[in-house]
Amino acid sequence: MIKKQMIKVSLVALCAIVAIAGSANAQQVVNVDLQYWPDASHVVYSGTAAAPDAGTIWNVHVHGTSLTDALDSNGSPTSVDVSIEAGNAVAANTNSGNALLNDWFFNNTGVSKAITISGLSPNTDHTLYMYGNETNQFGQSEGCRFTFGAVTQTTLGAAAVPIPPDPWVFGNDHVIFNLTSDVAGQIVGTWAGDGAYNRFNGMQIVEVPEPATLSLLGLGTLSMLRRKRS
Repeated sequence: MIKKQMIKVSLVALCAIVAIAGSANAQQVVNVDLQYWPDASHVVYSGTAAAPDAGTIWNVHVHGTSLTDALDSNGSPTSVDVSIEAGNAVAANTNSGNALLNDWFFNNTGVSKAITISGLSPNTDHTLYMYGNETNQFGQSEGCRFTFGAVTQTTLGAAAVPIPPDPWVFGNDHVIFNLTSDVAGQIVGTWAGDGAYNRFNGMQIVEVPEPATLSLLGLGTLSMLRRKRS
């Protein structure tokens, strides 16, 4: 009887360990909506996008400034900072049906501009969802060229871009990078335009959780308890 009670108590403790481990390894998502001008015509996006995340909170990065201590997609504070080198931005909102795509940073200088994401967990895998798409006054789709390391990807969809996208389309309104932050907790890249590709709307920064060490330890403990019980 005492042995059974000890096993029951151990299982309760194990559940607590697994719960704590799962919480500690929860996926962090930071959403960033780029805006040229913070006025009433430039609405901050709220809702889900291409990244698999249920949070709806988006941070605003205004042209010519930096974003510090961004909120995660659930509204909790983080240490993530985002700095995007300004292009020759113009205030416009052609895509009025979607608050993420209806304003942007603009760059048709032909010169790449820096993207610096800092305050991340060092040496940690991240997935970046980079958004760049707008239907201009001529009905043409204009995207953006992104480079991280040796990889360059361009968002550029069909001339008639559904607003809002349903669903979001890889290569049309967004591209995806799988990257690892450096020892300083930074990811650095560039954005560019050459006349046709020059709309940078926003990004989602997703930290890829590591396997929960405590959970693995707990599963090992559970296996031992089962062997003892049998």
